[in-house]
Amino acid sequence: MKIMMKRSISLLLTLVMVLAMVPVINVYAEAPYLQGHLDVISCPEPGKLHVAGWGRKVHKNDNNLSYESVEIHVYVGGPAGVGVGYNLGPASKYRGDKGLEGNYGFDTTFEVKQYGTQEVTVYLVSLGMD
Repeated sequence: MKIMMKRSISLLLTLVMVLAMVPVINVYAEAPYLQGHLDVISCPEPGKLHVAGWGRKVHKNDNNLSYESVEIHVYVGGPAGVGVGYNLGPASKYRGDKGLEGNYGFDTTFEVKQYGTQEVTVYLVSLGMD
């Protein structure tokens, strides 16, 4: 199960560029489902990409909700299967936002090989069976 959040960004910029915030994305089906938000996507310097936000898998058990971390995958130059992929690992940074207490955040800067204006796609990936 995965969802994606997509934005285009110029990887040649030398100043921080924050794109418009995307709304919280819920992929509703019968629980479990994925939920997340892309807070920041920027290019702090040539050849580097900064992404931050949160993502989690939501479970419903006897009218109670529980949450599980998901992996963050970023593709530059197109979606999965087209762009170059970067696995950022699990969304595990603490977030104290109201209603989001827990370790479901991600905030990282990493080197990329692409330059110029590129499509950047951020995926929330659940590796579980449900």
